[in-house]
Amino acid sequence: MYLVVNMNIDNQSGKSFKMYPRINTYVIIKNIKYRPAPVLNLENRLPGKIDILNEGHIEGKIVFEVPEDAMINSSQMKYEDSVSNNIGWINLGVSIK
Repeated sequence: MYLVVNMNIDNQSGKSFKMYPRINTYVIIKNIKYRPAPVLNLENRLPGKIDILNEGHIEGKIVFEVPEDAMINSSQMKYEDSVSNNIGWINLGVSIK
C-alpha cells in the first residue's frame, strides 16, 4: 500500500535553508519508521534537494510504502536534519493507493 502525502512547505524562518525531503522525511506507524519509496512516475513529486529562500514556498508529493494493515490515523510524519531549522509541516493532504 502506498501513502501519498501532498506537502506545502513555507519558509517563515527569516533565513534560507536546504531541505532533503526524500531522504530526511519519514513516517512512523506502529513504532516502525518508513522512509520514502522511490516512485519515479509521481505527478508533482518533490525534488530530492530544495533550497528554500526566505519566504519561499513549494508544494509537492512524497510517497511511502507502508503495510496493508497500517493505521494511518495514528501515524506520525517527521523530518530530521543535522541543522535545526525548526521545520513544521503545514497543510498535509494524505491519500492511500
